[in-house]
Amino acid sequence: MITSHGRPLRKLRIQLLDACNYRCQYCMPEHASFMSSKQWLSPDEIYSIASKLVDHGVDELRLTGGEPLLRPEFIEIAQKLSDLKVKKYGLTTNAETLDQFLPDIKKYTQLQSFNISIDSLDPDNFKRITKNGNLDKVLNGLHQALSMGYSVKVNAVLMRGINDHEWESFVNFSKNTGISVRFLELMKIGPMEHEYQEHFMPASQLIQTIREKHDLAPIDVPKDNTSFDYQLSNGAKIGFIASETQSFCGQCSRLRLTANGELRPCLFKDTGSSLRNLSDREFSKTVNEVAQLKPTARIESIEQPMYAIGG
Repeated sequence: MITSHGRPLRKLRIQLLDACNYRCQYCMPEHASFMSSKQWLSPDEIYSIASKLVDHGVDELRLTGGEPLLRPEFIEIAQKLSDLKVKKYGLTTNAETLDQFLPDIKKYTQLQSFNISIDSLDPDNFKRITKNGNLDKVLNGLHQALSMGYSVKVNAVLMRGINDHEWESFVNFSKNTGISVRFLELMKIGPMEHEYQEHFMPASQLIQTIREKHDLAPIDVPKDNTSFDYQLSNGAKIGFIASETQSFCGQCSRLRLTANGELRPCLFKDTGSSLRNLSDREFSKTVNEVAQLKPTARIESIEQPMYAIGG
C-alpha cells in the first residue's frame, strides 16, 4: 500500500471494541455510548481482513480498543493473528486485568510487546484521571509482563495542572525498571477539545524542564516512529509523542481497522471504508482508495471521541 506521496503503509491498529472500563477525560465522556457487540467483526473476519492487509504490505500489528482485554474472544483473536508473518505484534492496554490474561497470552499467542497507558504514578491521581482505575493492579500486570520477558512501554498523556508535576516520578520509574516512558501531548479529540487550552502542555516545555536536571542524549528511531526518544544521564529512557506541536503526519505509516470493519487512514479521520464481505478485487481497490486519503499534514481537530476510533 503506497500513498500518493510515495509512503508505504505498513502498520495496522486493530480495534477489537470501543468499550473501556476507564473513563479517562481525554478519551471519552463519563457517560459514553458504545457499539453493539453485534456490529463487531468476528474473530474469523478480523483474521481474514488482517491476513489480506499483510498481503498488501502490513508488517506490524497492534491490538487496541477501547480496552481490548474486555473483548470476550480476546485470546482467540490474539491466537489467530499469531499465525500471520509480521515483524512486530503488540497490544495497547490499560493493564487493569492484564495479570489475569498473561498465562494464556504466553501459552497461546505470539504477542511480543505491551504499550501500557499510565497517566499517573500516584494512586489517588490515577483514580481521578481514570475515574475508577486501580494503579496497584496495573503495576502488578506490568511487572508480571516484564518478568515474563515481554517488551513493555508506558504511555502517559501530559496534562497541565493534572499530572505535569509527576514528570520526575516517571523518570525515576524508567530508571528503576528499565521501561521506556513516553509523554504524549494532549490532542484535540472528542471531549478534550473544550478543555484543550486549559490543560495542553507542549513537549518542548517538559524537555526544557527535564534538561535542567538531566542530560538528554537522542536515541535513533525509525523514520516512521511516532515518538522521538532520549537516554537520560541517570539511565532512564523517555520519549515524546508531540503530535500537536511537532507533527509526524508526513512520515506516519499507520492504518486503523475499527471494530466494525472500517479501514481508516488516520486517528483524525472519522470516516472510512468497510472491508467486510468484499471480493479480492474490491478489497484491493478499497484499501488503495483509503491509502490515498492518508494526510500529510496535521488535521486540526476531530469531534469523534478517541475511544470510538481506536486509540
